[in-house]
Amino acid sequence: MNLNKVFLIFLLLKFYSNQEIKDDAKPGPILLRLNPNNEIQVDFLKSLKRDKHNLKFQVWRDADLPGHHVDIWVAQKSYHDFLLYIQKVGIRHQVLSEDLYKSIGHRNISLIGIETFDSNYQDFEEIVAEMTRLSYFYNDSVKMEKIGMSYDGQLIYAITVFQNSSLIKPKIVINCGVHAREWLAISSCKYVLRKLVFNQNYDADISKLLKNYDVTMIPILNPDGYIYSKRYRMWRKSRSKTTDQNCNGVDINRNFGYRWGSGGSSSDVCAETYCGTHPFSEIESLSLARFLYKNRRSLKAYIDVHTFGQMWITPWGFTHSISKDYKTQENAMKRIQLAIKINNNVTYQIGRSSEIMYQTSGDALDWVYGRLGIVHTYGVELRPTLQIKNGFVYSRFAIVLSGEDLMVGLKELSKVMLEEEKNAF
Repeated sequence: MNLNKVFLIFLLLKFYSNQEIKDDAKPGPILLRLNPNNEIQVDFLKSLKRDKHNLKFQVWRDADLPGHHVDIWVAQKSYHDFLLYIQKVGIRHQVLSEDLYKSIGHRNISLIGIETFDSNYQDFEEIVAEMTRLSYFYNDSVKMEKIGMSYDGQLIYAITVFQNSSLIKPKIVINCGVHAREWLAISSCKYVLRKLVFNQNYDADISKLLKNYDVTMIPILNPDGYIYSKRYRMWRKSRSKTTDQNCNGVDINRNFGYRWGSGGSSSDVCAETYCGTHPFSEIESLSLARFLYKNRRSLKAYIDVHTFGQMWITPWGFTHSISKDYKTQENAMKRIQLAIKINNNVTYQIGRSSEIMYQTSGDALDWVYGRLGIVHTYGVELRPTLQIKNGFVYSRFAIVLSGEDLMVGLKELSKVMLEEEKNAF
């Protein structure tokens, strides 16, 4: 390579490096919290969302009722004009952040897409960014923590929604995204998470739930697989190396250390249900198990969310035998089934995993129930029914519907557990 080419490359690198610095210095959106106090103001904000009058803003928490806060991201260049609009109808506001980039140190923020966040599938980074925002701006009721790291080095997060951090309360843990291709499970979970955060002061059932329980969610236990599924849509397993370079990955939900490697899993490294070389060979399953074990004394319920089939199921998976707590579990599932039917007009099957689905071994449900002794341990298979052939690649328009199914089930389960506690005395 001659000196002229070297010099040209140097100039280009310097130019693009300077451009990057310039872009990084660009101010981020402003976060406003609005407080509409009457129907006129609520209706005005709804109409402003429909016709933005060339203003650049996105609604984070929608306007619904008087007295409920509304969070909005506004581009710097639209800020002055936006204030003029809301001041016309007397809407009070406060600035939560003058620059979202600087506030949370996370540049994965865009004015595009947040209004449709609940009804779209997002990349792993976008979901982590939303969890980060929630934990930062709602830090009096949301805590985000790292519980492990994936095979490829992605962080695995848990996010807890709570009320009154000074109280030690029982914990409900919701695990999502074990199987990479089950995008609807991940998106339905993030829908529930956002509703718990945004509506905890306005929805009586959510308020009661969080008054009595902390809710912890692991939105994506298998980040490597989820990221890979964006290229290979039907990918299911982790992304760890195996003895066959053509068959990477382990089924994380066959890798837990309870009845590992028996019926309903495979020792074939190329099989979809490959159980790994030994229990907890996968860092993802081990990270979840360690987190649950650390919280075992406060753990009251565990819910493992999947797609698809429209089912609420409970152990056992490894055997057709009935667990000693099945009557208690069945009562809760019947209540949940009825609540979902009444609220959402859809029927979920209920029963033992090995009976209404198929035999499994080394799965998370059997481990949580068998090792930790958590009675209220359930698997959820969200929409659609098994009659839909391509149920893993289901429409994004089912996210809100399935999210509502899961939310109703969570609320009803909490009511069941509170009644059990009351009747125990």
